Amino acid sequence: MRILRMVLIILLVAFTSCFNDERCDEGHTEVVIDGKDVCLPDYVVGIAEKLEMGDTYYHSKLGVIIYREGRWFNNHNVVVIPDYEEKY
Repeated sequence: MRILRMVLIILLVAFTSCFNDERCDEGHTEVVIDGKDVCLPDYVVGIAEKLEMGDTYYHSKLGVIIYREGRWFNNHNVVVIPDYEEKY
């Protein structure tokens, strides 16, 4: 009986640790783009100076944003983050 209990506990721990709903690493957010799940890096002020992770980011209030031509745009091609906010 003890062995059966121990096996059940081990199996329970193994299964619960394998099923993690979060597919993205810390600092990234999962979004759907063109029907595909994609992990985008989270936007933080000043990131435009680095852009090591590409030009597409996830903003907590604005959603998916793209950096090009020195400005941040949304998917409707509208500037969404003024220059003064990016500098601070």
